[in-house]
Amino acid sequence: MLLYRILTVLVIAPLFFWVNLYANTFWFNAFWLALVALAAREWGNLLRWDRARQWKFALVNAAFAFLGLLVVEAGCKVQHATLLFWFLIIASLLWLFVVPYALYRYSRDQRLNLSDSILSVIGSVMLLAFVWATVAIRQQIHGGGLLGLFIIVWCSDIGAYFAGRYYGKRKLAEHISPKKTVEGFIGGFVAAMLAAVVLALCVSLPLSLPHFLSLTVLVVIYAVIGDLWESVLKRRAGIKDSSNILPGHGGILDRIDSWLSAMVLWAAGFLYAGLY
Repeated sequence: MLLYRILTVLVIAPLFFWVNLYANTFWFNAFWLALVALAAREWGNLLRWDRARQWKFALVNAAFAFLGLLVVEAGCKVQHATLLFWFLIIASLLWLFVVPYALYRYSRDQRLNLSDSILSVIGSVMLLAFVWATVAIRQQIHGGGLLGLFIIVWCSDIGAYFAGRYYGKRKLAEHISPKKTVEGFIGGFVAAMLAAVVLALCVSLPLSLPHFLSLTVLVVIYAVIGDLWESVLKRRAGIKDSSNILPGHGGILDRIDSWLSAMVLWAAGFLYAGLY
């Protein structure tokens, strides 16, 4: 299993960095369209749909994602593109209020009282807002805006892993993700904030330092919420991974669950600052 994990990273990591930092617009958009289609297919799997319905859901979401990309490529600012703007706002509200409440109820009752229809709509909003936010940041701020988020989330994950492994005692959300601990969360938070400070010192930020650090705090908290949200959906479906497309790592959603929430709030922070 460890060998598979390492080999997958060795293949995916160079491709990922090339696409987000150096690829032209066509390949960048194609990469993220393919990724959101696969993630949508896995979302259907979490809802226990048959394969035909999963792929229909994937194609519909990919089609809407493509329409949003056309708007971004046309140079339209997000706040002037009504569909993109409201998807970003609605997705932000889902992550800020609806998902935390659902997690609270699940941790108390071990039940998610949402129908498949509602969860499919929520999934579409989250996935479309995610891919549109990703493309808008890259096209109008450049790949550095994406790389900053990825570094912060990765450092948070690494810090949480080691702090949880060596110091973890108190459960963070026992009924949702038993392996997560309060100490792990604190370790991840500290690592992410240190990464944010280093980024602020080493690169020219499009945001003021207080704004950037405040946004980092929000992103780190909601990256964990994104992770817990997918854990709830997997428990509801009775499965360990969203798919097995990435050997040793599970599915696409298993890798981007933290990004789904973090990217939307990251983009909302840039939008608030008037950067696109």
